[in-house]
Amino acid sequence: MEKLKDYYNSHKRLIILGLIVLFIFIGIIYLFLVNSEEATLSSEEITTNKEEKQSDKEINQVEKRQEEVKSEKTIKIDIKGCVMNPGVYSLSEGSRVIDAVEVSGGLTEDAYTKYINLSKILKDENAIIINCEEEENLVLSGENTQFSCEANNAACIKKEDLITSSLEEESESEVTDTEISENSKVNINEADIEELTKLSGIGESKAKKIIDYREKNGAFKSIEEIKNVSGIGDSIYAKIKENITV
Repeated sequence: MEKLKDYYNSHKRLIILGLIVLFIFIGIIYLFLVNSEEATLSSEEITTNKEEKQSDKEINQVEKRQEEVKSEKTIKIDIKGCVMNPGVYSLSEGSRVIDAVEVSGGLTEDAYTKYINLSKILKDENAIIINCEEEENLVLSGENTQFSCEANNAACIKKEDLITSSLEEESESEVTDTEISENSKVNINEADIEELTKLSGIGESKAKKIIDYREKNGAFKSIEEIKNVSGIGDSIYAKIKENITV
């Protein structure tokens, strides 16, 4: 004990100084650990805040898009006939007949659209009927626009909802009837396309079919034989019989 006391007395200052340095070192380590923990927590909070802001932004974008979809008005139309995929489709309000044709896959090769207004603006519940070329006689006779609807039949195609080939706005016969005089009948065995298209209801397509028929089967033996040509039925024959000869 005496030796320890002597050692302490002789080295008292060094011991005290060492203790002070030790306490300072411990304090520095403690402060470093505290600051490091605070920095970690702060970094985590910043990351969390960024993630929350990003999540809120994404939610706002989704809600905004949902509101836009809700505010975007749509209509449903029914397209039938000579299109690739007939059926009921949803379109944006203000769409036109051509938009309905495109969404249904486009026209078939034998679609007949000469008398249909592809730029017509559609409305909800419209029914669009695209005729095929062989149905042209229906267009010329007006039969394709005749629908009888009972008031209690909600599924019926009403005339005001129907869009189809029609002669109400344009009629080939109105243009061509005046071009043929009573004394200048068209010889269906000799006429070319230009002469044949002067006949009421005969367009370029049917004129080609008439020429193809006589080249394949020989000259027409009577004017009635023209009804054997594809697309020329009784209604068209009735319009042209007074203006043709063989």
